[in-house]
This record gives sequence, structure tokens and C-alpha cells, in this order.
Amino acid sequence: MSAVIRPVQNFLPVYFSRALTSFSRSGRKISAVFMFFAFTQAAVNAQSGNALSLDGVDDYASLPPGAVISGSYTKEAWINIAAINVSLNIMSGATTAFWAPSGNLSSGHNFSFTTQQDPAAMSINTWYHVAVTYDEATNTLTLYKNGVQVASGNPLGDGTLPDPPNYTETYQHIGAYGGGPGFFFNGLIDEIRIWSVPLTQADIRDWMCRSVTSSHPQYANMIAYYKCDETSGTTLTDSRNTNDGTLQNGATRVTSGAPIGAASAHDYVSVIKTVNLAAGTGENFTATEASGAPAAIHVYRVDAVPNSTTGISGLGSNNKYFGVFQVGGTSPTYNAVYDYTGNPGIVDENDLALFRRADNSVTTWVNSGATLNTTANTLSLFGESTEYILGSTGFALPVTFSAFTATKERNGVRLDWSTATEINNSGFEIQRSKDGSVWNKLGFVAGAGNSSIERNYSFTDNLPAKGINYYRLKQVDFDNSFKYSEVKSVRFGNQITIVYPVPTSDNVILDLKDNSLIGSVAVITDQQGRLVQKVTISKMQQQISLTRLNTGIYFLKLEDGETHKLVKQ
Repeated sequence: MSAVIRPVQNFLPVYFSRALTSFSRSGRKISAVFMFFAFTQAAVNAQSGNALSLDGVDDYASLPPGAVISGSYTKEAWINIAAINVSLNIMSGATTAFWAPSGNLSSGHNFSFTTQQDPAAMSINTWYHVAVTYDEATNTLTLYKNGVQVASGNPLGDGTLPDPPNYTETYQHIGAYGGGPGFFFNGLIDEIRIWSVPLTQADIRDWMCRSVTSSHPQYANMIAYYKCDETSGTTLTDSRNTNDGTLQNGATRVTSGAPIGAASAHDYVSVIKTVNLAAGTGENFTATEASGAPAAIHVYRVDAVPNSTTGISGLGSNNKYFGVFQVGGTSPTYNAVYDYTGNPGIVDENDLALFRRADNSVTTWVNSGATLNTTANTLSLFGESTEYILGSTGFALPVTFSAFTATKERNGVRLDWSTATEINNSGFEIQRSKDGSVWNKLGFVAGAGNSSIERNYSFTDNLPAKGINYYRLKQVDFDNSFKYSEVKSVRFGNQITIVYPVPTSDNVILDLKDNSLIGSVAVITDQQGRLVQKVTISKMQQQISLTRLNTGIYFLKLEDGETHKLVKQ
């Protein structure tokens, strides 16, 4: 079956090929038809995660000798200043400083630590991407704030070339300076990167709002990469090499609000800034400058379920969202358009909604009130630097099934099922019916809660009734909302071997009276007695495909002498 790529009513994305019925807690019945659709996530599941929280008194992170710079270099990070003071070291050593005294981004060598300085001070409680590059060949030190060059020149201020090199570094700290150390940073630091080359402005802009991967053009020259996403302990893990740092004096971690995703795009050059970023499914997000004259707009995409889903309704298994980061300007705003064309599994988009939050550190999302246009497949709104995720005002399915089977065994019926994703899943109630109308509970299998990987489950009915047994799963989430799977049937305790349905257009079921024929070979012949197909019998209840046969009458002959008439339509 080919997938229809149209945006979804309440369920994002879904993988059924059958009609399902769901019920909300209020008892409202909701029916929908879902298509089987498999979904592969190709990008890195990147988001801002955690950040270092430094108190400005004595907190810092010490780095090992392998992270100590020499010659050309780049240091970059996301910072959020809690209080302005004359210290605020971001990443400094004995003879090189990268800091923000009184909020002014600065750098220099050999105790001339403000030779290059941004004249505009940074604000508190605001995220900034900051970078310093040093090109030894030209003896040039350059400062960037949010991808914009704010200062450049000689690190000593005297215009001389380094011969020998004009600094010799012996250690490196995050959030502090000197051997003491001292001059501590007060605030948050995240996504810390050290390179052995001077990155270009294009490199900085292209990667400041996305996690570094091996596709970075200077990946081979990366000395250390500290994502700061650990949840406990004093180790600051280097995800590029083995230059792990150590948190000192009680430095902690908190949820980060830095605008980081798996992919990003930006516009620094257009008169009216506009940026579009697509997902692999085809849906895309566009932000266009509306007011405030920003210097740039970044759009980033996170390919993961948010760290908090509070406030989002109808999320289902949607595992991507977009964010906007604006550079400079005067209270800049933009017009945003979320084009959901291509979001897999959507049948009826009338309940779609766009939810927003300021950044990753905010735990509650709110409905953005975006305008829905089902003709254009868009949700549009007016916004500021914000994150957005597609949801629904309808009822969300917390679990997407990828398979459900019922297999007749010698003494029972085995049920197997798999889930592609689970959100708030308490578990599965197994139900059986004799007539398909009245259902009884057989047991309960606990779910995984939240999961984005395939999980497999099974349950065996050791006392099936004679005749046809109908089975279904009642999936229950933690707030007692539930939905039903498709229904499977198994005939058990036959007095004779039966074959059904007759006639058929594709498959028949061979239902054995006992296991004596398992391992034998059955043959299918036409009306002239010519052999047209062989079938190895491997289980008590086996599906036999007739799709290769022309329409007509055939005979299934078993090794015990029984013959069953087949009619292919």
C-alpha cells in the first residue's frame, strides 16, 4: 500500500492499516482509519539538553592537558549571564582569556586580555552564542557574538607577528581564569567547543544552532566538545575525543534553553530576513522578519520528543519540532508558517494545532492560536524567538503499533505485538471473545511508558475455547485513556481439518485438527490434476497465498489423504 502523505487529525504519526476505535476519558468515541507507515529518523536526535550552572563564587570546570590550546584556535559556547560583574570568564587559561568583563565580550593574550572587545554589553538572562578565533599565521584575534563579528585585531595590540608564538598556554578552565583559579563566571554555559583552527564566520553561523557531527568541515580539527548533558557526577564528557573535564566546587547542571537542534538554517544577508527549514518527511517551517530589524534569523529543527510535553494535546508519536532564534534588532518579531504537508499518516487535519514555548528550559507548552489553512496545509502565526511543535486539539494516541499477530500453537494461542513508539503507555489488556461482541480480560502486560525504539511483547492463551477465538489488545495510558487494536481470530480444537475462506481473492487459512501434518508438504493442483504449487506445513494454523494463481478451481491435497477444494476469484 502506498502511503498518503496528508496531514493528520489527532494522531502523529500512525502506522495501522485497519480501522480502529478509540475512547477518551469522557467516553467520547473516536474512529479513524490509519495506514501502515514506517518512519526512519535519519538525523541526530539533538536538542539543548542540560547546561553548566556556575555560581560566580568558585564554580568552574578544569580541563585536561589534551584540551590546552597552542597556535591557532577557536573557542565557542552558548552563555547566559546571571549577574554582571568584572569577571565572567568563559574559557580561559594562564596567558589566553575569553571572557566578558562587565558584560563586554573580550579576548587577548599575555595579560592584555581586553585588546579585542565588543563595545556593546550583553544583557543578563539572555542566551548568546559567543566565539573567539585566533589565526597564528596573521596574528589575528576575532570575536563573534551570535555569528556577527564584533572585534578583530592583534591579540597584544602592538601589531607584531608572533615569533616565537606570543602565548604559551599551560592549562584551560571553563568558567574561570588563572592558576588560582579566579574571576569566575556567573550563569549558564552550554555547547562548549574547542578547535585547533580558526573557524570561518560561515562555519560559526552554520553550526551555532546545531550539534556538531562528522559532517562539520573542520571536524578533524576539533580538540574537545562538551555538550554538558550529563545528569550527575563531576565528569564533563568530551564527546569528540577523550579530554573529559572535571566540575569543581559544586558546579551543577540545569536544563538548558540554548537554541540547539539537529539541523538549522539562517539568513544574515537579505533585506527582509526569511528562513525555511524542512524535515525529511517534507513538512517545513518558515520564519520571515516582520518588525524590529533583526541582524539575522535562525531556524533550527529538533528530531526528538521534547524534554517536556506538558500542555501539548494530540502529540501522539510526533518526534520533531522547530525553533526560531533572532539576532539583534529592537524587539524583533516574525511571521511564521508551519507547512505540515508530508507529515506521515494524516487523514483529517481539522483539529491540528501548533503549540509553543520560549525554549527548552520551559516545561509547559501553550496553544499558539495559529491560523489553520487546510487548503494550503499550513498553520500561521506572529511570533518571537520561540519553539513550535505540531499537535492536535483532539485525542492523542499514545502508542503506535507496528505489528499484531495471533498464532495457533499445540496447546494454546500465542499473541505477539510490537510498538514503534510509546508515550505515557501504562500497558496492554489482553481481551478474548467468542462472538466478537462480548469481550473478557485474559491478562495485562505492562508497557514501556515512553519509548522511541521498537519494543516487542507477547502473551499466551493457554486455555482457548473450542471453535473461533477472537483477540484484541486494549492499550491503556497512565491517565486511563485507551484504544483498541485490530481484532485477530484463531480457530481452536477442530474435530476436522478445515480450509477457509472459500472462495478467496488472495489467501486461505489451513486449520489442522492435530499436529501430525506439521513438517509435511501439501500440494495444490488444478482441475486437470497438474501441480501448480507446493506448501510446507509449519504450524497448526497457516496462511497460504494464492496470489500467483489465476482465477479458477484448485485442490489442496494433504499427506494424510484429505483433499480440500479451493476457489480463486
